[in-house]
Amino acid sequence: MTDTYKSHDIEDITLKVRKLYLDGESYTSIQQELDIPANTWDSWVHKDYKEFRTNLQKFKHERIIRKAEAELEVLIDSEDERIKTSNLQFALKTLGKDQGYSDRTEVTGKGGAAVQFVLNKDLIDDIPSNTEESSS
Repeated sequence: MTDTYKSHDIEDITLKVRKLYLDGESYTSIQQELDIPANTWDSWVHKDYKEFRTNLQKFKHERIIRKAEAELEVLIDSEDERIKTSNLQFALKTLGKDQGYSDRTEVTGKGGAAVQFVLNKDLIDDIPSNTEESSS
């Protein structure tokens, strides 16, 4: 690398980037605050240097989830009972799924019997073969 950063510094820089990004800073302001040249940042992203691009994507998802959770708390306290009920159900089905609040759909045959599948050979013969498989 032609910049002043060493490979061991990237882990520390990545942690600082995460904190600033989760605090609402833009990538441009983070680059300026941490004195990271734009071409260095772009190179790290392009090459996924030390998983830099991968981590940026994780930070983006984390920020979106934090915002959504904050909004969910506001909506759960809504005066509109329809909105409140809908968001409570959503929260329980998603966040509470490990506590048994998820919907479970079971597929069974008539009278609860096991589902049986019958393959129609004529239909199977009509499925086009993969050109790579047929050429090998």
